[in-house]
Amino acid sequence: MSTTGLSPIKKASAAYASHIRSEVEKVLEPKIELVNVDDFWKSLGYSSKEFPYADRHVKTAGIDTMEAMNEKVFSGCLSKLSAHVRTLLRLGPEKEIQFFDTPNLIPKDHPTGTICRPDIIATTQRGEIHWTGIEATVEVHSYGRTEEGAGLQAASYSILLLQARPDLLAGQGFCVTKSGIMLIFASSSGVTMTEALNMSVAANRVLLYAFITRLYEPDPNMVDPSIKRRWDDTAPKPHYVFDITLTPGDGDPVVCSGYRTVYARESLGQRAHIFINEANPTSFRGAAIPVIKDAYCDQNTRFTEDEIIKRIHREGDVPGIVRVAYAELVCYGGPDRTVIVRDGRQKTRLCLTEFGRSIMECKTVKDVLIVMYDQLESTRVMHRNRNVIHRDISIGNIMFRDLPVVPPPLADRTVETVSDANSDFDSETKEPPAIFCGCTYLLGETDDRRFTKNLLIDLERSEVLNEKQDALRLPRTGTVQFMARAIREGRLIGDHAMIPLFKSPPEISGTLLTRYRGVLPDRVKRFACETRTYSPGLVEKPSNTTARHALRHDAESVYWVLVWWAVCAAPAGANNSSVASKLWTNLTDNLSDDRPPRVRDGNLDPSYAALQSLLNSLGDYLAYDLHWANEAPFNHPEFLHEAFQRLILNFLVDNKDEAFMLLPTAGKPRECEKQVHYAAPGRSRHQHLMNTSSAGGSSLKRPASSQDELERKAKKATGSITSSSVGVTTRLQSLQKSKRG
Repeated sequence: MSTTGLSPIKKASAAYASHIRSEVEKVLEPKIELVNVDDFWKSLGYSSKEFPYADRHVKTAGIDTMEAMNEKVFSGCLSKLSAHVRTLLRLGPEKEIQFFDTPNLIPKDHPTGTICRPDIIATTQRGEIHWTGIEATVEVHSYGRTEEGAGLQAASYSILLLQARPDLLAGQGFCVTKSGIMLIFASSSGVTMTEALNMSVAANRVLLYAFITRLYEPDPNMVDPSIKRRWDDTAPKPHYVFDITLTPGDGDPVVCSGYRTVYARESLGQRAHIFINEANPTSFRGAAIPVIKDAYCDQNTRFTEDEIIKRIHREGDVPGIVRVAYAELVCYGGPDRTVIVRDGRQKTRLCLTEFGRSIMECKTVKDVLIVMYDQLESTRVMHRNRNVIHRDISIGNIMFRDLPVVPPPLADRTVETVSDANSDFDSETKEPPAIFCGCTYLLGETDDRRFTKNLLIDLERSEVLNEKQDALRLPRTGTVQFMARAIREGRLIGDHAMIPLFKSPPEISGTLLTRYRGVLPDRVKRFACETRTYSPGLVEKPSNTTARHALRHDAESVYWVLVWWAVCAAPAGANNSSVASKLWTNLTDNLSDDRPPRVRDGNLDPSYAALQSLLNSLGDYLAYDLHWANEAPFNHPEFLHEAFQRLILNFLVDNKDEAFMLLPTAGKPRECEKQVHYAAPGRSRHQHLMNTSSAGGSSLKRPASSQDELERKAKKATGSITSSSVGVTTRLQSLQKSKRG
């Protein structure tokens, strides 16, 4: 069966909490299913016959009527019931799960940096509340809002809980409405909810009792036995960490201790977590493991991420590409060691040997430009030597490493040397392996040609291009905000007849030309142009051509990452300017692509305004799609990389003495000039750095009238709501009608 169709970009219903809407949009088909009581018992893994006395205890706790039930009353009733369950299970007082009314409390340390506030949280913590210490979340239906909206918001809380609890395969949640209590299970397979259960019905009270018992005794299908959560009070700021057990088939289990989560990807579908312990990493088979990545990956994919990475490094490491020390499939507990599989995705674990921080934490223009240059270098070498393209370049996948630069001897700083890098030469008929030459080397700041601070990660969406059959090509993928425009649209740019005009690559700065020619002689020869511009002639219907991901699209993604960094950059210790709302919307809107490859006056903070000229020079090469170029060197796969790298290199040389090049950023991005509810950028590994109104999401506790207005708009904009979200709305409405009937 062909997989060449493009995955559509979908909009989540406005009934979802704003902080979670972008999360749901990333999932191909959000699954929220209403089930009856009998089916929910099956999800619990219990039978009602196991709880013959449950009804009495629920009534004793006061949960036999929903009259006058508010946050404080409900939390007290659930705490009383939970205390009984804990005593019956003969657990110590420190194991008791209490329900706390927390409408004004923002739990700490969520891996996405969310500022949402559940109405009630269930936890064993006493004092400061951390997301990782939460056992369940509760949403209480407030006046002026629909039960439908409350139920969907409660579901979004359960999704957030899964992001904070990688040790759980399924998370639990509650939604309290005037009609009753909805019980919620969330997993990578989707969200399962009951109808609003009337607590005056004995059978519903028994189900509630069993649901709370599951908080203490999770079903084996609800937990990952290889991940254990614990509180670390030895750290300067105590926090939760995880101990992760590796189970190699040819040796004893190895426990990786003290890892914390720094990233959580969508809880539905391809759920993933990144754990780090950079201070005291576990050593495994002679390699330190500062980073562990858990992810649910398609079983039918041609190449796993582990195989892709090994392919890239199999004939010698490619600098700037992450490396794997160990990989395994994660299993349930018990002697059978069954692999954890959800909806055709198996849970995989990668132990990585390098650690980096998001490119958004890069503090100076010079550093970020060097990383961008080396990012282009790594991807072009990876493509030439291994025929692999990344397909998901974003601020979450380009890492920056604080590595010390070893400078060359003083004598070498003024004498250009010709290295053995002439192996980069390629002929018209054959292109031998490319060599990696980092930007720092070309600038003469080190004599290590392979030195780079860049680290490219997350290659699970990468593609090996030596298979040409359409049926084996992967569908469009990537982070929408940084995706090449043609790939995002699924077709080449341009709606009307046009005559494309391509610019030749810029000349290399005279101060670098000798060194560049000595290190990379073929690039000088290969990309030499007789004229400054080239046109292939008239193209009548450009949009009729399907766009397929190629190397140049990875280069365009690098451009959008650099634009985002520049737009967000603000200097430390200054009154920072704000980002124009229109620009913010253009760059972050998930629904339509209005990103212009131009930066206007005033788009950047004045301290970094000099970057405008570079960004626009780069953008000039994106005016027309190189698909139409049919003459060398414009049709070479690396043409856009070469043009971009020369522009960046020249800019570094021409501005090396300018103050803005080393002016440190504040570490906090500029904010939008006004709140934008309808546009949110995709979440990154360090989204807490993007904690502005539209990037981080607004507080969940917005006025009820605002929530209702969003829901009304969602119902009107039927063309923008996903079919899945419409299905959820229909099911909830049908449920409410059946209850009234």
